[in-house]
Amino acid sequence: MAYQPLFEGKDPEIAYHLLRAYPFVPFVSGENVTHIPMCRQLGSDALLGHMAGQNPQVENLGQGNHLVIVQGPHAYVSPTFYESSNQVPTWNYAVAHFVGTNQLLTGHEKIEAMALLVSLFESEWNLNHLDHRVRDRLMENLVFFRFTPKKVRVRLKLSQNKTTPDREAVMRALQNAKDEQSLACAAWMTDFYSSSGVFQACPKACEESGSAGGERTA
Repeated sequence: MAYQPLFEGKDPEIAYHLLRAYPFVPFVSGENVTHIPMCRQLGSDALLGHMAGQNPQVENLGQGNHLVIVQGPHAYVSPTFYESSNQVPTWNYAVAHFVGTNQLLTGHEKIEAMALLVSLFESEWNLNHLDHRVRDRLMENLVFFRFTPKKVRVRLKLSQNKTTPDREAVMRALQNAKDEQSLACAAWMTDFYSSSGVFQACPKACEESGSAGGERTA
């Protein structure tokens, strides 16, 4: 898919930030897709994942390239949100694509991968709470892998092509929305345009290019 350069995220760390916030991802191998939790391996750019051993996708895990899609916050943007007139409906979003290869994990590496994933979501329970026979049976039925990215693409469409008054109006409208996605999208926009936030502020060229009229979502 082709995207406007204006919406391209320059820092690959944003992709990992998205993954931490939205870890349940589609893992794509050719025509096969499995939705699984994934996380970043400590001290590495690699990702860790696992799936059931009987999953047909397992057969090709060690072959070719695979795709991880991280769908971050997204929200409908109504023409009524803007200060200026002659606007059109559009969608704001943050998404990351990882393209890479897999290495199957064995032995203690599998336990470490599962322990890391669990630790990211809770501190009260870990694998040591399981009887070792139950744990071993669990590990036998799951296939763990290390995904090494070859390409990382980030796309952030957060009203960069609009003027400051229109961007601020969109943020206010999303902040006043009731649904979680709109609120999350507003939070990402706030960070994106904040000098103290996670992201770099929109380039000055965006300010000059912002105008009313047609809208492209990619």
